[in-house]
Amino acid sequence: MGEATKKQGRILVVDDEPSIVRLFVRALEAAGYEEVDGISDPTLVPAYLDAVMPDLVVLDLDMPGLDGFALLRDISGRLSQDTYLPVLTVSGRGDPDAKTKAFQAGAKDYLVKPVDLREFVLHVDALLETRFLSRRLHDTQEHLADLVGRATEELQQEITRGKQVQEALREAEQLLEEARQVAQLATWSMDVASGTVTWSKEFYDISGLDPDSPAPGFEDQADLWAPESFQRLRAALRRAVDEGEPYELTLDFVRPDGARRFALIRGVALRDEDGRVVRVAGTLQDITERWLAQESLRLSEERLRLALEASSQGTWELDVPTRVIELSEEFALLFGLEDGASRLGVDDFIESLHPDDRQSVATLLWACCLGDSPEFRAEFRRAAGTEAAEWFLAVGRVVTTDAQGRPLRILGTVADITQRKRAEERLAASLRRVRESEAAIIKALSSVTEVRDPYTAGHQQRVAEIAVAIARRLGLDEEEIASLEKAALLHDVGKISVPIEILSSPGLLTKLQRQLVEGHAAAGYELLRSIPSLEREAQAVLQHHERMDGSGYPQGLTGDEICLHARILAVADVAEAISSHRPYRPSKGLEAAIEELSKNRGRLYDPAAVDAYLAWCEEEPSECGPDPNQLRLLVSGPEERGEPGRLKT
Repeated sequence: MGEATKKQGRILVVDDEPSIVRLFVRALEAAGYEEVDGISDPTLVPAYLDAVMPDLVVLDLDMPGLDGFALLRDISGRLSQDTYLPVLTVSGRGDPDAKTKAFQAGAKDYLVKPVDLREFVLHVDALLETRFLSRRLHDTQEHLADLVGRATEELQQEITRGKQVQEALREAEQLLEEARQVAQLATWSMDVASGTVTWSKEFYDISGLDPDSPAPGFEDQADLWAPESFQRLRAALRRAVDEGEPYELTLDFVRPDGARRFALIRGVALRDEDGRVVRVAGTLQDITERWLAQESLRLSEERLRLALEASSQGTWELDVPTRVIELSEEFALLFGLEDGASRLGVDDFIESLHPDDRQSVATLLWACCLGDSPEFRAEFRRAAGTEAAEWFLAVGRVVTTDAQGRPLRILGTVADITQRKRAEERLAASLRRVRESEAAIIKALSSVTEVRDPYTAGHQQRVAEIAVAIARRLGLDEEEIASLEKAALLHDVGKISVPIEILSSPGLLTKLQRQLVEGHAAAGYELLRSIPSLEREAQAVLQHHERMDGSGYPQGLTGDEICLHARILAVADVAEAISSHRPYRPSKGLEAAIEELSKNRGRLYDPAAVDAYLAWCEEEPSECGPDPNQLRLLVSGPEERGEPGRLKT
């Protein structure tokens, strides 16, 4: 026979029987290994390792007087995190427990005595190959990092370095797959054509599956992963195969012992030379402790936020799938539940509410449970027959969802708001009395005005109707319209300061008499501003005779200096005055009113208010004039005038 091919690698053989040591050493030397050391006194191994670091250790686990497993753990403990030293263990025990214990202690291979020397050499060859692959991978990674750094700095000058980086990256990926046994995390690889999945031994440690059982195929993992997680994993794997899309997912699974765990799983598609995806490979990491810590922190922050938001006196937690509400002791006592019950079905909870509140609370709560609303907020009363508080405020938020975003848990607080609700009721009653008093004052003042000036009876009421119609077409809100209506009903209240003989005079007024009449705007303002709730209306009364060009009275204001309510009142007042009978003249009719407003639109009167009035007349002619046919002759259609409320010229 020819001389054996020389092989690289320093090997240490440890066995308490010198004959076994010599047998293994000779077999290895015959196979071409030149650096083989043998030790039959296991106590000398630590000193040897302090002086020399071999590439492989062959270790007998069955040594009288010495725990082979302890020595194996001592060897593993001497290695740095990025050092891979394969240990081939030899034992007379072939049971799965012994193998599992050996692998857990750091062994990378396991042979059962008696050992076939040819098989022994093949195992040594394979383990040394992984040792050298690990070195190459480490060197390649350092080389890759160096190339990437230099390529980043010199990319603009030398594009060829980018190609070198890509080539180095491809080589590193190949080496990573070949050396997956030395990875820190569980690694896996799926052959697309056959569907076969190969797992590293770390997978069994994480999953709790029997390492001696056949490797589970992809579909065989359905019982391992939670249903939602398995569906997400299946969809991600399908995209990786079909589109080459990498993925990173956080999934939950259940070990055979019933423990629920969380894993971070990554996958990447690997292609052949033709660009077809032939394999999907990746890693799996147990992140349960990190996930639980993050979830605990998130829930604590959410509880604190809700407590501060609602000033809560009790807390509650709804499990959406089971429809069961967990109540804090404070909630149970606050709600008057018997024996401080801590659990309540949703239907029972709704049934315990006041009949008038059940539907609204149920609607809001189910909207949150169905994911239509992220928060729940409701005020409700307890059903009669308890000594509990009368009114409650409950606030809740979805804190846990499934993979599709559907709510799983809602966390919330509850507070007794009985005193607040009673205060609100007292305030509402006070406001009603104020409004009633205000309405009585307005009615009385309006009546006094009409008594003083019987020839204009109903004028203020009619002006109010016109002003409200204009305001609605201008888009004012109901609060604004109510204020405007009050101002209209009182806009001539200042006439109580004008002598009655002047108000009822059928002839033309003298200059002095006219000044007295024009003073009614200021007089009305002085009267109304003394009533706190009518200060805004007082301004409209003061300015309702102002004109856009400054020709009005009493202040000669122009444009937007005149408040909006006064500008609307000016249009309504003129429209009603011209179309109504006066002691010194008959009614001029609606035609004259429309003509006056249209002619002076923008000069004397607010153009938007005039347009709104004319639109009202066109849309509801029966409300603003007795002769609708005549009105249609005065107001043109939209195709003729180009904008609403403009007269024909």
